[in-house]
Amino acid sequence: EHRRQLVVAYFLSLLHWLVGTMEFFIILNALGIECSYVDAFLVEMGVMVFKSIGGFIPGQIGIEEYGNKVMLGMLSVANPAIWIVVSILRRARQLAWILISLIFVLTFMKIKQWKFSL
Repeated sequence: EHRRQLVVAYFLSLLHWLVGTMEFFIILNALGIECSYVDAFLVEMGVMVFKSIGGFIPGQIGIEEYGNKVMLGMLSVANPAIWIVVSILRRARQLAWILISLIFVLTFMKIKQWKFSL
């Protein structure tokens, strides 16, 4: 019944994966680790599998980090500092989006209250 919404949902999901792959690609190359876009895609998909398995853990604390460690190990990145930096950068991005969302919510709530007080 809702084919258009299904296509949009699939497109947004694909876009999420591609942006996550680009994030891995940029971070790893910035850290001096030679990796292709396909390697970054495989790492992103592996981390997504770990996150799906650990979906019952609140905030997936530690799951994404462990997924980063395992998947970067598959790329022969043995330096623990690398996966820690990658994990911190990815969590910082998540926190930045949470902060931006909080600012928008508080702004719109204030505007809504202001409209009702007139």
